[in-house]
Amino acid sequence: MYLALNNGKKAEFALDVMEVEKFDTIVVPRYIAEGLEWLLAQLKKKQVEILPLVKEEEIEADPPVGERVVAAIEGADA
Repeated sequence: MYLALNNGKKAEFALDVMEVEKFDTIVVPRYIAEGLEWLLAQLKKKQVEILPLVKEEEIEADPPVGERVVAAIEGADA
């Protein structure tokens, strides 16, 4: 694994990991989980800063990509 990452084949490695059987059983290292939690917090801050407050009746049926990404990341915690 180290050699694959050291040789600049990170994208190929990531795709291989995503295709692994029993993907849900992969244990994420603590430092990566903490980094993803930090990133989620930063995204939430930016979402509040950038997106205006919207009334419920104005919400689109299909949320913008950014909201779907945040929802997908939050769903990963469950």
